[in-house]
Amino acid sequence: MRAVKILGLFFYTNLLAGCTSPSMIHNQSLQDKVIACGAGYSDNATGSLVAAYHQTAPSGELTTDFKENARTIIFKELPPEARLKGYEDYIKCIQTDWRHHCHHPHKD
Repeated sequence: MRAVKILGLFFYTNLLAGCTSPSMIHNQSLQDKVIACGAGYSDNATGSLVAAYHQTAPSGELTTDFKENARTIIFKELPPEARLKGYEDYIKCIQTDWRHHCHHPHKD
């Protein structure tokens, strides 16, 4: 339940921020996604994902090194049959640009 609340709050705040700021995606928002998208995992795994982000993505972009570290961390968290989907869903969550989900009445 905690993870659902955190994820919901993350998407809501990013949706609002994205609707008001065309340059929402920057280092802080990507770091926030690393945290929010990992909310369903253990605190230890989420901390490891954040540490991996800081070590391998200093430019604020998702590097191959970060993705490899994330895969290793997530695979340790999940049973074998759920690992690949869990990893793919995590990366997809981070790469989602919520600015495209905004509704601007004057642009209809």
